[in-house]
Amino acid sequence: MKVTHAELTDKIQTAREGLHAQLIDRFDTHVPRDITQFWFISSMCDPRFKKLNFKDDRMLSDRMRARTVIWFTNEFNANYTGRVKVQAPDSSSAPAAAAEQGSAQGQRNPKRRKTSAAQFFADSEEESSAAEEADSPPTDELEKYLAVPQIKYKTERDAIEWWIAHKTEFPNIAMMARQYLGCPASSASVERLFSQVGIAYSAKRQSANPETIANIMFTNANLP
Repeated sequence: MKVTHAELTDKIQTAREGLHAQLIDRFDTHVPRDITQFWFISSMCDPRFKKLNFKDDRMLSDRMRARTVIWFTNEFNANYTGRVKVQAPDSSSAPAAAAEQGSAQGQRNPKRRKTSAAQFFADSEEESSAAEEADSPPTDELEKYLAVPQIKYKTERDAIEWWIAHKTEFPNIAMMARQYLGCPASSASVERLFSQVGIAYSAKRQSANPETIANIMFTNANLP
């Protein structure tokens, strides 16, 4: 049985809205900038979420998505570009392709084709990428990765298998993805916190107000 927010009692609605506001405040408003950048860059390293298109999302603006592309680009250019050589083309390529390659070698830093951030985030994972395919093919590893459509997913294994299949195509970004997505994550501290709250909010303290429980938790965390 699904109950909408409007069908809840006034007290439950108030509590739910207050909890939501606290979550936004804790995990969005007051998150340090470096942590925010790490989260968003990590999302772009994951082919399932690289375009930051999330179902029923009402928080991320186009401006935030565009800013994330800048963070991702700056991090790649500063620490990952050129660390792994892109595989050389087959020697049996056509003469025209060889001529293009020779002319490209004369340019140490070829200018990257500008791509509109609004255009990059226009398509969701459910939409076709025909417009992207009709555009001129990207020649830069980063630009090529950003142009790849966001993949559909069912399990976490999908991202691992995608990078195994594309690590030679995007060797530098693959290294970046391993370092960002390979960071160890643990919920041990959260589990300990919930355990301590359960002990503090015992059967004998069910009438205690939130301030009392908060003071008990503060005392337990700060006194030897």
